[in-house]
Amino acid sequence: MRFSALLSVYHSDDPRYLEEALVSIWNAQTLKPDEVVIVNDGPVTPEIESCISRFEKIAPVKRVCLLENRGLGLALAEGIKYCSFEWVARMDSDDIADTYRFEKQVAYIHDFPDIDVLGTFIEEFTSTPDNVVAVREVPERDLEIKKMLKIRNAVNHVSVFIRKDAVLQAGNYQSMIYFEDYYLWTRMALQGAKFHNLIESLVKVRVGDAMIGRRKGRAYVRKELTFFRSLREIGFIGRIQYYKAIILRIPLRFLPAGLLTFIYKKLART
Repeated sequence: MRFSALLSVYHSDDPRYLEEALVSIWNAQTLKPDEVVIVNDGPVTPEIESCISRFEKIAPVKRVCLLENRGLGLALAEGIKYCSFEWVARMDSDDIADTYRFEKQVAYIHDFPDIDVLGTFIEEFTSTPDNVVAVREVPERDLEIKKMLKIRNAVNHVSVFIRKDAVLQAGNYQSMIYFEDYYLWTRMALQGAKFHNLIESLVKVRVGDAMIGRRKGRAYVRKELTFFRSLREIGFIGRIQYYKAIILRIPLRFLPAGLLTFIYKKLART
């Protein structure tokens, strides 16, 4: 099974972390992608350009360069159009894929070809990949995933293999700040896409206080309310589910960062 790997980079990315990510999806993989589509989401630094140029010498890279920063959703929407194959593996520019990630996911898709979205657990780390602070577990089966999606994200975006045609049929990635992937899953679910998560961690995700900070405060609440209103407008949730989601989520955004971090780590394991 041939597949593309898709990632987006922008000017604030750390070139050291980008290099680690690229090494993990190429040099370290037991099964390599047939192409790596890299979207420059606006102009990037010379250090990032240099990192990608080195990678182009050893891997089949396809560059998509946007003239200005559009945000993750619109960058991926453009990038996926350039993916040559039916299956697309997502990766972020600062995460680390397990050595057997692609091999295991391709094997599952081969055995269960009706799947449209295949994710995994992820391990969240600080400082070094060995310093794992949380494991974000998600439901395994399709019905469980779709039930959880009514309240919170049930698919780890950086771990997924997605069927390109199913993504485009659902309207592709769209601009929904902080919720680009979650919004895509709900629209795919409405289109009848089938989901599955492997119950093992196959990606290590770099986290820190900055990530928790982005999930706090009035600005985040406004984005969150916009997102759940959108789910109601497209018919993915009803009025009761909308208010339930708001009641469960919004108060968390005003907690102290330390307490929110503690709760987030607990939720990651449920």
